[in-house]
Amino acid sequence: MIVFLIAGLLATAAQTAPAPAPTDAAPKPEKRVCRSETATGSTIPKRICHTKAEWAQIESDNARNVDAVRNRAPSR
Repeated sequence: MIVFLIAGLLATAAQTAPAPAPTDAAPKPEKRVCRSETATGSTIPKRICHTKAEWAQIESDNARNVDAVRNRAPSR
């Protein structure tokens, strides 16, 4: 009896067509990039992880801040 049940399940499984792969799947999340940074006054590096886009934004913000400090008129 069990043999017939298993044979029936295998037969129906073989007849069903495999489902097509989804074409509009969700995009893969960006890969994280980790860097080790040592804070001033510390000897222990800290691991910081961001995506490539986030690192680009951080570097852009840092460059803009450096330019702002360099271009600031000296206070007297």
